[in-house]
Amino acid sequence: MSSTICYITADDSETFEKAKRLFAEHQYPIECFQSQEGPQGCDVLAHELIEGGTRIFIARGGQAVRLQGLLPALVIPLYYDFFDFYKPIMQACRVTDQVAVAGWFEQLLLFQEYKKIFPGNVRYYEFAKTQAPSLFIVQEAVRRMRQEGIQCIVGGSTVTAEARRQGMQAFRVEVSQEALFQAAREAMDYERVLKENEIWQNTSNTILSNIHEGYLFCTPDGKVIKRNAIAENMLHIPETQKGGPLTLQELGLQESVLAPLLHAGKLLNKTVNSRGYRLLFNGNAILSNNRIVRLLLTVESLDSVRSMENSLRKGIIKSGYYARYSFSDIVGKSAALQTAVETARLYAESSSTVLITGESGTGKELFAQSLHQASPRSQGPFVAINCAALPEDILESELFGYVKGAFTGARNEGKAGVFELADKGTIFLDEIGEVSLKLQAKLLRVLQEKEITRVGDNRTISIDVRVIAATNRNLMEAVRGKSFREDLFYRICVLSLDLPPLRQRKEDIPLLLDRLLEKNGRPNSHFSDTAMQALLSYDWPGNVREVGNFVERLIILEKNTFFEDTIVRRAMLQPGTPPSAAHYIEEDPDEQILQMLRECMGNRQETAKRLGISRNTLWRRLKEIEARRGKLA
Repeated sequence: MSSTICYITADDSETFEKAKRLFAEHQYPIECFQSQEGPQGCDVLAHELIEGGTRIFIARGGQAVRLQGLLPALVIPLYYDFFDFYKPIMQACRVTDQVAVAGWFEQLLLFQEYKKIFPGNVRYYEFAKTQAPSLFIVQEAVRRMRQEGIQCIVGGSTVTAEARRQGMQAFRVEVSQEALFQAAREAMDYERVLKENEIWQNTSNTILSNIHEGYLFCTPDGKVIKRNAIAENMLHIPETQKGGPLTLQELGLQESVLAPLLHAGKLLNKTVNSRGYRLLFNGNAILSNNRIVRLLLTVESLDSVRSMENSLRKGIIKSGYYARYSFSDIVGKSAALQTAVETARLYAESSSTVLITGESGTGKELFAQSLHQASPRSQGPFVAINCAALPEDILESELFGYVKGAFTGARNEGKAGVFELADKGTIFLDEIGEVSLKLQAKLLRVLQEKEITRVGDNRTISIDVRVIAATNRNLMEAVRGKSFREDLFYRICVLSLDLPPLRQRKEDIPLLLDRLLEKNGRPNSHFSDTAMQALLSYDWPGNVREVGNFVERLIILEKNTFFEDTIVRRAMLQPGTPPSAAHYIEEDPDEQILQMLRECMGNRQETAKRLGISRNTLWRRLKEIEARRGKLA
């Protein structure tokens, strides 16, 4: 196998030896070759070298011009400077005043400078590039110059050798060492670019041949210059045409695909019927100097896309990280609730962080799941975590994950945190107001940088997650009280959604009761007028969650589908609870909680259950009451 770069010459032994010695001394990866059979022999040698792997040639004068017209390879000519011609012209002028400079030098500007320096009849014969360099052309040119009275010729090896053969004097233009250096450096630069292009080409071919989509690489006029076998199969190109010339017009895609792509510069999920098959096209225009130079199209079978989406959906459901509810599961026709739903639908189209506020039991997670289901991320996971349910250290490892040996009891294989699990989907941070200041700082960094670091690790992992947070606390008061970071508050509150409590939308209570009774196997149930009046006059401090608990008790206490006032009031109260407990004192919420705690004999789990709130929320509220009133008895 020959070198990638070769210097080649026919009859210039002196320059050949100079180049060979110079390249060897500097360890340039350039081989030197000389043909003993003239220019035509040099042509044959060059073709043999190309078959052996040569891609770049260095040559001088007419040989360079000749090879440029014959070879499918890059040819770098040796260049001359002012003094390369000056010395031989000076020598020729000392012999005679009838001097000619001849060759394929492309040095017209230099020749004009020589005319100013050398007086007399120094004439210049530059062979046109349109003339294929050959010994015959040189012979005829020398003969013509001799007939015109020229006595001495300055030129390259072929010209000066022919001049001497015809009895004329001649001085050869030598190739300088600097010219060889320049050509060698240029050739090696080109070689590096060719190798990088080859690596990139092989890499892109490997990538494109292993993707599961069809692709078409086209010119702006719709000519397909590259495609893979998948695209040919999807477009049902006949076997006789595979690999051959192809245009988008022949495929019937001129108007449906090419025109909109050229107009918009992008094509997104364009469904096209092609030869009886439904295909999905996506595309991008490739620009150079703000002008479209190429088009890249991907094509998929619509049936395959839907099958893949179904498989992905099944996988997410199997993992448990999916949203079970959507906006259709939100029950109510009140203006307050409908405003919240309409706002949430608008938020679903965005990828910005959402903060949902509202009392316990108002349906914050229901809205979070609905937002996810209506968003572009609906096919991704929905992962929820209650920030108040875990101690700080455990919460940190659950949020960000950990590596092997991060702490005592850590899994050997480590564990991904919920942020990683929610990648390409949505994470729901419930009760975010209960997060410690230490963890708030880490959460802020995750939201800003969109990357996490597992506990015990120093590597970062990029994530693509939409964050929905929720709280029943007044976070602005927490910011003023220095228990919640102001920068984190504004980071999570890009979009805010406040959910109304049930006492502010009592017209929704009958609809809510009907839905819950139907869900619990009691459809078409009815309440007496006095029973419904009791339900509507109650404030439901536990909101929808408390209504759910009430319905569960009701269907246990009454087996029929008609509910009287007496049985409803029994279901509204736990056994042993005095009737007055059904109507909390709205003006003093602290007293509501303390009263229920006393009625439950200090049992906090039972107290939280009756109030329709979580144990963590009850614990926090009791801490707040102690801070205001002193230690509870």
